[in-house]
Amino acid sequence: MISIIGAGPIGSYLAYLLAKAGQKVALFEEHKEIGKPVQCTGIVTEDIDDIIKLDKKVIANITSKAKIISNDKEIVIDTKEIILYRDKFDKFLLDQAVKAGAKLYKGYKYERFDSNLIYFSNKKTFRTDILIGADGPNSKVARTNGMLRKREFYVGVQARVKTDAEHDTYKVFLDDYYPDFFAWTVPEDKNIVRLGIAAKNNPDLVFENLIRTQKINTKNIIEKQGGLIPIYSPKQRLQNKNVFLVGDAAAQVKASTGGGLIPGLKSAKILADCIINKKDYTKEFKKTVGKSLWLHLKIRDMLNSFTAHDYDILFDYINQKKIRGMLSRNTRENPLKLLIKMLVLEPRFLRFISKAKL
Repeated sequence: MISIIGAGPIGSYLAYLLAKAGQKVALFEEHKEIGKPVQCTGIVTEDIDDIIKLDKKVIANITSKAKIISNDKEIVIDTKEIILYRDKFDKFLLDQAVKAGAKLYKGYKYERFDSNLIYFSNKKTFRTDILIGADGPNSKVARTNGMLRKREFYVGVQARVKTDAEHDTYKVFLDDYYPDFFAWTVPEDKNIVRLGIAAKNNPDLVFENLIRTQKINTKNIIEKQGGLIPIYSPKQRLQNKNVFLVGDAAAQVKASTGGGLIPGLKSAKILADCIINKKDYTKEFKKTVGKSLWLHLKIRDMLNSFTAHDYDILFDYINQKKIRGMLSRNTRENPLKLLIKMLVLEPRFLRFISKAKL
């Protein structure tokens, strides 16, 4: 028996893969309603098409442009991004898992694991051969099994807002108001945007700055959302005997953007293969997704070292036709290939890449 704690998208997708392969799978979720509370912007690249075929009902919007803004300069890149209804997406993946044969237990809050017995807060126990933590940034599975090393987080704050929106364009804001990360507006449709920030310090104040600079009437805020975004660490333990971590529980998140869905789903696929075929999960992860996440971490180090003047020069470089065209054509490529191609086309990028301390 394989038991997964957390019926979010990563846990559900992993349950689907394992059940589809004939494994006995139990999926435990502490909340009664799947997909709530929403703690994610729900924007993914079209790379998700290579992982799972989406039901059209889970797609809120598809954008064709990204606009990156810093002070008085901006870059516009042609790129396809998919905006998900996160609650519908979570339920879609859970339905796939249940249809494949996984058994769902709702209202089960994990407490501890001892001698192959899972203890829940409702006083029930469950015997299992393998335990998997897909239970989010503050994973209790990780904490109770000696795998929750010291972690760093961004705090994300987001609101759904009624406002006129460029429904085909999502925007990223880089300036002194958002010193730790960046701010964003993601169009859900022509009338609603998801507007948010991530910060290590004073997230509510940083969010208020975004509301003010974007001239948002607070009466038009439909709802506020928020959550922790774990910062990836190559030192994070992924396995302790028969206990494994995946997704946010393993901090499998791109430090450059805060995106965790694609790397989490890819990591779930690796873990399923490793369990079924008795491979080393840590080794297989580090050869693939781990390499990419390490590079995203270095890119974040580079961006955090930028001054306003650095951004001005960077934007001038990227606004060259040859670079913009390359970025538009290669959004699906991994970061290393992208950086190499950028260096070939514009060697002066080296002054920025050196800041990443690769």
